[in-house]
Amino acid sequence: MRLLQPVRLCIQEIQLSDYHVKLPPGNRHQWSVALILDQDEPSGNIVATGIIERADRNKLEQSLSSDMAKTNAPRRYAEADIWHDAIAAISDLIQSNKADGELLGQRASFLEPGGLGEVAARMLAMQTPPAQ
Repeated sequence: MRLLQPVRLCIQEIQLSDYHVKLPPGNRHQWSVALILDQDEPSGNIVATGIIERADRNKLEQSLSSDMAKTNAPRRYAEADIWHDAIAAISDLIQSNKADGELLGQRASFLEPGGLGEVAARMLAMQTPPAQ
């Protein structure tokens, strides 16, 4: 599937349902993303591959409690090792509270253990207003 090119450094959310892709819960799936720099020279493309596992939503809701406050959701998902939902929840909070620098720092702390510390630092630097 082809994605639109982001206009700035960001976390790009992909809704698999938009592409009619369904991942059965409880199974591991290999996921690859390629940044095509030159279609005529594929050896220059940047490719990242990883393994993801879709959690069973019913088991997840039982363990996290459906009455969980939105502000607690990112931390609770992270504690349950549900990283996609942790990043999505903190990103939603950031969109709703753009001036809250603590949320930006929290998202950065979620990215660092996955080897994305440099990306997190750059995003934080770009999104944090300068001190006055």
